[in-house]
Amino acid sequence: MGFGTFFIGYFFLINITHFFFTDAIAALVMLMGAYKLSRFNKAFRYGLIFTAVFAVFSLFSFTAEVMNTFGGSDSLATALQYAGMARQLLVFGITLSQLIGIALVAKEVEANRLALSTKILIPFNSIILVMAVLETPLTAIFGNAAGYIFAVALIAFVIVIVANIVTIYKAYMQICMPEDLEPKSKKAAGGILAKFAAHEEKKSREYAEYKINKDIERAKKRNGKKNKKR
Repeated sequence: MGFGTFFIGYFFLINITHFFFTDAIAALVMLMGAYKLSRFNKAFRYGLIFTAVFAVFSLFSFTAEVMNTFGGSDSLATALQYAGMARQLLVFGITLSQLIGIALVAKEVEANRLALSTKILIPFNSIILVMAVLETPLTAIFGNAAGYIFAVALIAFVIVIVANIVTIYKAYMQICMPEDLEPKSKKAAGGILAKFAAHEEKKSREYAEYKINKDIERAKKRNGKKNKKR
């Protein structure tokens, strides 16, 4: 389901305290959405790669966290701290790829406000990444004093993640991608799933109509230029 599926998986990333236990679920759900989006542009294809790596990484992290909970060592605890930094790098790669992909598609379908707001989010995600990467070494140097700084950073991280989630949801609502414009052979069972499927079919038709109209406009312009030359 493209944007919708990816949105559901990305939502789990807002868990900032026990992310080791939810990242595996988030990664697997995002992977399904990223796979369907990867056919539309190169940015989404990079997003698929980052998501696949994140899925493998999250499974290993989950295993290590369980081992640490039931009698880990100091070395394992330290490794998990640095694993948190690696997680931030992977999440940044996934987020950046998706934001660029959304901006490209939004520009294509002339959703200019969405394209602009998506581009604005990119530098904010970069700032949060730098703060997250520096957290462990600065804490080691300054001890508890660094905690106050990163309490603010944590709040900023949550705000940016929420903004990313809202952007992905807007992409789902405004430019939900067609599944190769093929009719759906199976209908979702009632309730929320039925509404979800109906919304995607509606947006698929709108996107198809938009592409057809753009092709007609281009053809008219080409014919007009040829007639002028004659």
